[in-house]
Amino acid sequence: MHKIPLFWKKFVSLQEIFLSNSRYECNSQSVYSINNEASPVKNITSAAFVNTHRMKSPSAVQSAARKLLEYDMITKNEGRYSIAAPLLAIWLKSRNI
Repeated sequence: MHKIPLFWKKFVSLQEIFLSNSRYECNSQSVYSINNEASPVKNITSAAFVNTHRMKSPSAVQSAARKLLEYDMITKNEGRYSIAAPLLAIWLKSRNI
């Protein structure tokens, strides 16, 4: 029973470190933007997505997506991006950012 809270604490700690580091600002902005969409996102580099979420540029979003895919924070399935872990999606929504 005690492993779940410990796991959750470690999980949250790692996510906060990653998402709060200014070096990864575009990564965190991308992951929050993907999570805020109602369904998996198809065109994360489109002008509409970039402007709606006040992203730097389509190329910055594309670079962030590559890193987020590498870290298994997002998934790409049939050209659509979504948050990889349901727990991560819940945690992101709880932060209201």
